[in-house]
Amino acid sequence: MIAVIGTGYWGSKIVSILENKNLEVEKIDIDDDITKIKSNNVVISTPARTHKDIVKTMLELSKNVLVEKPAFINMKECDEIETVLKKSKGKFMCGHLFVHNPNLHKFKNMDISHIEFRRLNMGKAQDDINPIIHLASHDISILDYLIGDIPKKVKSTSYCISKKTQPDYVTIDLIYKNTTAQIQVGWYYNEKIRNVKIFSKDNVIDLEDQSNLLDISLSKFISYCEDDIEPVTNFEHTKRVTQILDMIQNENIIISSE
Repeated sequence: MIAVIGTGYWGSKIVSILENKNLEVEKIDIDDDITKIKSNNVVISTPARTHKDIVKTMLELSKNVLVEKPAFINMKECDEIETVLKKSKGKFMCGHLFVHNPNLHKFKNMDISHIEFRRLNMGKAQDDINPIIHLASHDISILDYLIGDIPKKVKSTSYCISKKTQPDYVTIDLIYKNTTAQIQVGWYYNEKIRNVKIFSKDNVIDLEDQSNLLDISLSKFISYCEDDIEPVTNFEHTKRVTQILDMIQNENIIISSE
């Protein structure tokens, strides 16, 4: 049995995949009493602002946890969970789906000079979370998989165009020891763009998408729970991703016409 907390748009996809694997799914609403969950394995698919408290409660109950991205809003939340995790018998995994793309794995040991990420569309702007946390967390997770280090320097500029509560478009530059990266994310753009370009000294290669990444992520979680096969998107990976996102937000400049 696996519990799924939050069965909205994304949570319903999770439930469907798990049921197709012939697993019994315990469906939990965000307003339910989560301390009464029967399953030892829990997938959290709720708004990001709720993740820390739900993860904390589940780990205190020694549940195994898969939390969808972004796992945490900042390092303060991450540090609090790390303290709980050290005392818990539960396991932690984050749903950074793109790290599970088999097409990414061939670049793991490649001599990469630069990586460009573009994640843009005319989407629904979030009121309580900015594009850095909501969108760039995908790309930072990919960078962590490929590089596995904290950048020496970051620079970020957010543009407020539609005058909503959060910026619409963000550019991020990251400088690592031997690699640079640029990320463009936003939800106020007149076409949908999802691409990653990987630059070596000799070539530029587009990272090909993989369609079943959620299925792969859930399978990794099941293997972690049942066979103790630790996934790449473990707590240490999640901690580095959160640390980099914190660095970006701390160095972020917000530009508005007002």
